[in-house]
Amino acid sequence: KEHKIYSQRRNGVMEIEGKIARQRPHLSRWKDELSAETTSAVRTHLKAISEHLPSKEFQETGFDPLTGNSGLGSATLQKSSQFRLGFRGTYRTIQQALMELETRMPQLQLQEIKIDPSPQSSLLNIQVTYTAWEN
Repeated sequence: KEHKIYSQRRNGVMEIEGKIARQRPHLSRWKDELSAETTSAVRTHLKAISEHLPSKEFQETGFDPLTGNSGLGSATLQKSSQFRLGFRGTYRTIQQALMELETRMPQLQLQEIKIDPSPQSSLLNIQVTYTAWEN
């Protein structure tokens, strides 16, 4: 009976170890991503994203790292930073850019979004504020 219990537990441990081993490469990638300086990572990703979007439909109008711990980050002990991004463009293109940014940086959490029509054209002015969770 003791041997049967031991064998079952050992098999369970080996199964869990197998699952963990498959996730180890992702864990190191996540540690690297969370350890990177947020401001430069966002700038790098936005530059890469904007290179394949039409310039008439997507323009970055602002990048403002916010000082102090505010918003969602103030409610937890987890290290975080906040920043505000501004864009002018079509809804679809800006939506695509933000989706791509959030895919590349899943540690971002949308805190606030403000959408206004641009007075000069049929484009929109969009301002988003993110909390970036850090290691």
